[in-house]
Amino acid sequence: MKIFERTLLCLIFFAGITRYFHMRGSTVFLTLFCLILALFYLLFSFALLNEIPLKRIFSKSAYNMISGHRIFSSVLMGISSMIVVFGFLFLAERWNGGPAMGVYGLTAVILMLIINGLVFLVTRDKFYGKLLIRGLLFGAAVFGAYFLF
Repeated sequence: MKIFERTLLCLIFFAGITRYFHMRGSTVFLTLFCLILALFYLLFSFALLNEIPLKRIFSKSAYNMISGHRIFSSVLMGISSMIVVFGFLFLAERWNGGPAMGVYGLTAVILMLIINGLVFLVTRDKFYGKLLIRGLLFGAAVFGAYFLF
């Protein structure tokens, strides 16, 4: 699933570059890749962030060593990542409500950064450190989209 996510992020990056230079067909590809990534984050964020393989996603034994708080945090991070992807899409396509979607995405990421930062300070768990890095990268992407598009 990590390979799928990274592939989609690379495709979105290249579609964003083609959109920036107003090339034909860039709007369709950017929208398609962003929608696929947003659905992926919404549906599979708990498995992606907890490093559960796709083959074991429906197995009860895959979740034995994972606390409920980690699953809850990864689902919330998936939802905020989805909002960030939509914010980036709206800003890149210059659709109505783009700045508002960007603000919603940044707000969701900032809330997740605060929550995960506090939990990381208390527990020093690597999982929350990874969520902090992921949140910072998504926040930087939307913040950069404000200036590029």
